[in-house]
Amino acid sequence: MSRSLIERLDGPQTLVEMANRNFEPDTSELTEILSAILNPNPDGPKVYAVDTEFHQPRTGGALQISEVAYVDVKTGQIVVNAILTDDKRAVDASTKLASHKVNQKSSTFKDVPQIRTAVKMVKQLENCRFKANDKIVEWSMQRYCCLDLKNTHVVLKQNGYDSRRLLPNSSYALIKPVERFLGQVLKL
Repeated sequence: MSRSLIERLDGPQTLVEMANRNFEPDTSELTEILSAILNPNPDGPKVYAVDTEFHQPRTGGALQISEVAYVDVKTGQIVVNAILTDDKRAVDASTKLASHKVNQKSSTFKDVPQIRTAVKMVKQLENCRFKANDKIVEWSMQRYCCLDLKNTHVVLKQNGYDSRRLLPNSSYALIKPVERFLGQVLKL
């Protein structure tokens, strides 16, 4: 948030407005995601957040995807944790994860171990047992392009796997819909 926005916010008043207002998601995408998260049926759709790290090699060529992670949004469980490049990246990711776990409430779910190959990443994806109605979300500014999901497809294709068999079809970029949703009270 910008400094000017923070200065304009009246914290207590904003909380009062939030407590006394019915929010209406202004996009069907956000409605679908929130409904899935709130669905108590264990056989209902699940929501998974995806994040990747990538870089362009100095020598040129195709993007190199160095990390792929999927998290079950409802449980907070890391279900895919792949580091596909050098040891420094693996150490950095392990450090971030360790600090995250320290700040996280205790969970009854156990995160998957960090793995280092596409073959093992595929195994973790298969263990997710994605269903057709499951949803993939990512923090992206683009409305119709989910770069992190695209990166996952690239890694799978580069290693000879059919990503359509492993991943759900529904993907959502959330920054703009969440901004509009919160803007109802925060006047963003």
